[in-house]
Amino acid sequence: MTGGLLYLAYAYPMAAAGVAALLLVIAVGLLVFARRVLKRLFSGSTDS
Repeated sequence: MTGGLLYLAYAYPMAAAGVAALLLVIAVGLLVFARRVLKRLFSGSTDS
């Protein structure tokens, strides 16, 4: 499977760049989401 993906990356570099850009956007989105969740958890609320 990995060999096939490597072949596709060499055969279609624009498609590989698009997939890499999509993964980068997803990773940044997850980091922003995690930051918001952590800020909410550690915001100093003493409701519990």
